[in-house]
Formats: sequence, structure tokens, C-alpha cells
Amino acid sequence: VDLAPTQWLRFSTALPETGPTMSPRLLLALAVMAGMIALLTAWLVRRLTRPLDVLADAASRLGRNVAAPPLALTGTLEIQRAAEAFNEMQSRLRRLIDNRTLMLGAISHDLRTQLMLLRLRAEGTAAGEDRERMLKTIAEMEAMLSATLTFAREDSRSEEPKRVDIGALVTSIADDMADAGLAVAIGTVAEGVIAECRPVALGRAVRNLIDNAIKYAGAAAVSLRADAQSLDIIIDDQGPGIP
Repeated sequence: VDLAPTQWLRFSTALPETGPTMSPRLLLALAVMAGMIALLTAWLVRRLTRPLDVLADAASRLGRNVAAPPLALTGTLEIQRAAEAFNEMQSRLRRLIDNRTLMLGAISHDLRTQLMLLRLRAEGTAAGEDRERMLKTIAEMEAMLSATLTFAREDSRSEEPKRVDIGALVTSIADDMADAGLAVAIGTVAEGVIAECRPVALGRAVRNLIDNAIKYAGAAAVSLRADAQSLDIIIDDQGPGIP
């Protein structure tokens, strides 16, 4: 600094020691900051994707039970719109199934009336082979009509799965059909086989298979085979099979 024509003031200093650029304290601060950012990011991603998981679970549940409770309208605006559209779709499917069941019930009522008239007319004809054929055909039509209506009603109720002794279920069905005079034999049935299933629907399937075996092959043999990986209900017959 120039103080006077012949006087100067001079300062001199040395820079302090700074140490290494990446000190342990800096590394620790960066690690803490990165961890906080990672946790915050994970929380935000989870918060944003959670409604999508709920929507996926609801879609999977809808395939098993159309009468499941609707989704709550929560989350972002887009998620709320998706949930609202999903609820509307579920409501339409429920109305469709209900209308189908009502329609089948109405058709069944009308057809039963006509079949009853046909039966009365057939019974009023003279006894003979043609009369027996007509009565048999009418009885088969009534049975098919009842089976279709029963299937529609039970399907619309969406039976809930239960843990059932499969061996006891299959054996009871075979015993009931054998007691009714049908040619049903019970083979080897594994005991203590517990599985989750829809017992009414499974029982209907087993009865239909046994009935078809008796109708087209004359007899049926029922058995149950199970191990740690699989469960097989076997309805065996000596019929010609399906090409």
C-alpha cells in the first residue's frame, strides 16, 4: 500500500493447510445425504405404485368373485379415474350376470310349461314304442334345462373356495350314485387329501363325468391319486372315447 511518496506498507501471508480433498467427514456427509435421498425416493415410488397394486389385486379378485366390494376412490386423480372406471366395469358385469340369470329363469319357465303340455299329450296317446320315446325325449330336455339353469344360478353366486377332504367328497358322490342303482365302482382313493376348492362346482363336475361314463360306456370306476405335487381325480370307463 502506497502510504507516501517514499513509504510503502507490505503484507505477506501463507494459505492454511487444507488437507485432502475427500475427507472422512465429507464422505460421511455424502453417504448420509445419498441414504436419505434413496429412502425418500423409495417411499415416493411405493406411495405412487401402491394404488396400482390395489387395482391389480382387484382385477384378479374380480375373476373369482364379481360381487367383490368396489375400489375406494383414493390416490392421485389418474388413479381415482382408473378406480372409478374399474368399479363401473364391475357393476356392468354384475348386471350382465344378473340379467342373464333372470333371462334363463324366464326361458326355463316358458319351456317347462310347453314341455309339460307335450308330456300330457304324450301320456294321452296309446301305449307303445313311440310314446315311450317321446316321454324319454321330454325327460331329457327337462333334465338339460334344469342343469343349465342350476349352472347359471350357481355360477352367478360365485362360490367361495373351501378346504375340503377331496377323498370324502368323491367317495360320497360315487356312493350316492351307486345307491341310486347306477354302475359306479370305487377304486383306490387316497385318504386325508385336503385341498382348497369350490366343493359344489367340483361335485357337479365329478357327477357329470360319472354320468357321461355310465351313459356312453355303461359303467364308471372312480379313484383318487395324490402326492406332494399333484392331485388326480380319475373317472375311468371302457367306452369308445372321443376321436
